[in-house]
Amino acid sequence: AAPASQRLEAWVTPPAYTGAAPIFLDAAGGAVTVPQGSRLQVSLSGGAEGGAAPDLMLDDRATPFRALDRTSFTAEATLDEGGRLAVRREPR
Repeated sequence: AAPASQRLEAWVTPPAYTGAAPIFLDAAGGAVTVPQGSRLQVSLSGGAEGGAAPDLMLDDRATPFRALDRTSFTAEATLDEGGRLAVRREPR
């Protein structure tokens, strides 16, 4: 879960062929099942200005977030297999 000064939003958009609406993920965690090929989007805002960019962790693979401004970041990934999702942000 993100500290109070930060806001974490994450959602999964299933493939178009499913006709399913996006699924918003709970920042506190939990399990969710989505179709293969779904698109994950994660946004993190707030926290210390100039802080380290977070990493999107899918199991042990890290994908760096892209900076939107000094305190806002975003990352995307295609979900092709099951696994554990986490957001890691190291202090500078």
